[in-house]
Amino acid sequence: MYGPSKDATWPRVDSMPAGSYVNLKAFIGVIVIFLSCCLSVGLFPLIITVVAIMDLVRASRWSGCRAVVYLTGFLCVNLLGLLGAFCTGLLLPFVSHERWVRMGYGLQHWWARRMSDMLMWVYGMRLSVEGLEGLENTPFILLCKHTSMADTVLPLWVFSVHRGTFLRYVLKEELLADPLFNIVGRRFPNIFVKRGSGDAQAQSDRVGVLSRDLNPGDGVVIYPEGTRFTTAKRDRVKAKLQDSASENLRNHAAKVVNVLPLRSAGAVALLENGGDTPVLICGHVGFEGARTLRHLWGGDLIGSQIKVKIWKHESHTIPTDPEAREKWLYDQWEILDQWVSEVRAPKTTKEEI
Repeated sequence: MYGPSKDATWPRVDSMPAGSYVNLKAFIGVIVIFLSCCLSVGLFPLIITVVAIMDLVRASRWSGCRAVVYLTGFLCVNLLGLLGAFCTGLLLPFVSHERWVRMGYGLQHWWARRMSDMLMWVYGMRLSVEGLEGLENTPFILLCKHTSMADTVLPLWVFSVHRGTFLRYVLKEELLADPLFNIVGRRFPNIFVKRGSGDAQAQSDRVGVLSRDLNPGDGVVIYPEGTRFTTAKRDRVKAKLQDSASENLRNHAAKVVNVLPLRSAGAVALLENGGDTPVLICGHVGFEGARTLRHLWGGDLIGSQIKVKIWKHESHTIPTDPEAREKWLYDQWEILDQWVSEVRAPKTTKEEI
């Protein structure tokens, strides 16, 4: 098991105003999770019986029952995570910042293992990962494809649960309305980006801080598509980028099929500040069946073979010229797109608009 040494330190890089609306939403979220968990557990025998009858009628491979079991477990794990956050929060005045961060990462790793194991067990999924050789305890910058709710746990499962890596994330500010992101996620050196702020450079500068002074056993994760992929979103983005002033971006948008065109600003900021840190590109196939709750109910994930491939690029192979570096990023994303085309399972799901 790899991971940061006992002498590792982590910066305080982001904060939100104490009176921010997201804190109120997170507080309401705690109440909702508590009440939902109590109701789902208390009514579980009744709910599972009714849903089992429905599954028998529609011959659905017990997809409804699987969804009920998973969502009940999801609520329970989140509630336990919030309880763990509260208990460790009581220790804040008595421990160092580094100890505080480690306790938070321990809680995060526990949550990720429970969520991943539960999802794969309930839906009978299998996971294979290619490209982890030679990473050892090397810090890295990870650019990850984003398809569904489920793949947000993938970096934690692959790197944190099984390798002990402490991950730093670039996330959208809206996620702070989720209690776990707000209460636990803000303990770590994560950046919550305010999309549509009108000051893209300021947001990029904030993101770039994450890749500075990475400890061995640290990684930075960014989803450079900016949102989850659907064909409808892809077509809208591609149509919008037809008028882009960047020829490289126009060409890139015209080529990709299975991913959204890459938004380069955040990735470039991480590369500029990462020094000799290698870059990993992460593609995956199989999570398409977990785009929405409707897909979970429909059983699109049952028996899925999740295939993950990681491409590692040493820093000295990445161009330093800004335009060439941007073109290089587009090229790598197109390689990922082509790989998805080659291995994509024949089973497809209805796209969300």
